[in-house]
Amino acid sequence: NASEARFQQASGLLKFQALRIPSPIFHQAGFVGLLGGSCFQDRLVIFNFVDHTVILTTLPLSSFETEGAIEFSFSLEGNRPLCRLTVGSQTFTALIDTGSMDVLTLPEPEASKIGVVRQLSDVSSQNVFTAFRTRRVVVPTARILGQELTNPVVSLEAPDSHSVDAEGKPVNRPDPYHAVIGYGFLQKGILSLDYRTGLGFWRPDHK
Repeated sequence: NASEARFQQASGLLKFQALRIPSPIFHQAGFVGLLGGSCFQDRLVIFNFVDHTVILTTLPLSSFETEGAIEFSFSLEGNRPLCRLTVGSQTFTALIDTGSMDVLTLPEPEASKIGVVRQLSDVSSQNVFTAFRTRRVVVPTARILGQELTNPVVSLEAPDSHSVDAEGKPVNRPDPYHAVIGYGFLQKGILSLDYRTGLGFWRPDHK
């Protein structure tokens, strides 16, 4: 099922569809749906995590997005934004996922390649479909959206984890990415993604 809504913007009306997901965890958190990449297509999207606002516009880039920001490029795979990052000496293709609560997620088999500094205790977590436990480690360095991090915490995903569809059923095809950049990293800045050009701008620690 889908719900339809309209947003007023300078260029006119934006019409989109939002998935309704049958998940107790999802609804107990106070949400009724999800906005995906197809909503952002052919637009500039600005996620201001500091002020808790999202702007969708067809206007050109301005100094608000670019001034003091780190520029990076991204590609789209099924309307999902993918970029490159490095952890230690390893380079990965990463999904930019505002719905992931972790700083960075990698497949568990990669832990031996990225030079783990120390192990942390496992944590209980959940998404809109299920609850699970996550192994966490500290790594020496990472470069995410052009920002250098020292000793970031990385969550390790079990090798048998799968992507899921809107009903929470496993999607039995390989993901086009091996890492996930989540809200744990994005929460202190402004992320601008220009879906028209594949240019992104990250302004960390925005005040």
